[in-house]
Amino acid sequence: MPFNKMLSAIDHLLPAVRGHRFNTELFAGTLPQEVFDFYLLHDAPYLLKGVFPALTHLSRRLANEEQTQLLVTLAQEITDYAKYICEQELMRHNTARKKLYSPALFSHEKFQPIPVVANQIEFLLHHAEHEHPAVAIASLLPCNILYVDLGRTFQADDAHPNHLFKEWISFYTCPKFLKSTESLTNLMTLLYEQEPCPLLLARMTKVFVASTEFESNFWDAAYAVCENKAEPRGSSSRCIIAPS
Repeated sequence: MPFNKMLSAIDHLLPAVRGHRFNTELFAGTLPQEVFDFYLLHDAPYLLKGVFPALTHLSRRLANEEQTQLLVTLAQEITDYAKYICEQELMRHNTARKKLYSPALFSHEKFQPIPVVANQIEFLLHHAEHEHPAVAIASLLPCNILYVDLGRTFQADDAHPNHLFKEWISFYTCPKFLKSTESLTNLMTLLYEQEPCPLLLARMTKVFVASTEFESNFWDAAYAVCENKAEPRGSSSRCIIAPS
């Protein structure tokens, strides 16, 4: 199965993902509020300007109506979730700063995500428009796969009732998120199996690894910016999109 081979390609990255201080502190409830705020502030435009349009564009490239509808539905779920982030989570943690985190901010053209997020958005949109559909989905999957893995690793549902981030981390293993992750994975596999090829699988694996690294760079950048440091080396450089 192609997905298993893709997963094996990030085996060496998973310990660092699980042990990243953003994740260990998040699940311990000790993550600095400023870092969490910054993360959410940039996660919303990543979903609205990256994942949503990538899924929407990809849906228009598929001839199968059922597959098209699946991507349209997933794109809408992403939009609904991003609105939830804007309207609930940020405001729940920042009652006195509602104007700063107004939902309108995230869809405004003048809002500029940090370079690592901007590069990841560009990466997703490029693959949705120019790559084989299976490769495009492979570029989108790590966001889901890593958070599901984190939820299972840290047993998010067992967090203390007064845990500051309990509501947030419970999403990692909620049925709806697990279902959308499974649906996206199955669609990628189906699209690959329509014309299986070692070169195609290699390309899928390459972008899957690259997207995994993007996620880790985002967590690094949240700390770096909040600690008044430059973004981590490599995260602020322009994303280089390797040719097929």
